[in-house]
Amino acid sequence: MVKPNDIIATIGFIDIDMSKQRPVLILQIIGKYYYVFPITSKYKNKSQFIKKHRYCKIKDWEEIGLVKPSWIDIGHLVKINKDKALNENINPIATLSTDDITRLADFILDNNPKIKIQEQFPYKNK
Repeated sequence: MVKPNDIIATIGFIDIDMSKQRPVLILQIIGKYYYVFPITSKYKNKSQFIKKHRYCKIKDWEEIGLVKPSWIDIGHLVKINKDKALNENINPIATLSTDDITRLADFILDNNPKIKIQEQFPYKNK
């Protein structure tokens, strides 16, 4: 069973043409939709703005079982229809650590306050 803060591999982004599975972080589940942030390992050649304001590093990437350093792209909150984009028996490939959840919540508050943190991270009071 998939839940918020799980990382899954999916295809079927609405706004991105993809031919292979990509990891995403489940932020919220509402009805038949997952609201997710893409996860990327492509960091080196990004602009300083993107590095500072859009990409939140997953510091515990090895500990949670990811195969390479990864960042959460908070600039693309994507809505995915569970029925069309995912296998019925999808299992998480990882779950964010508590420290990374806290870092992500703080990063979102500092860089994209339009995202409603209290719904995704109810314990964060900033």
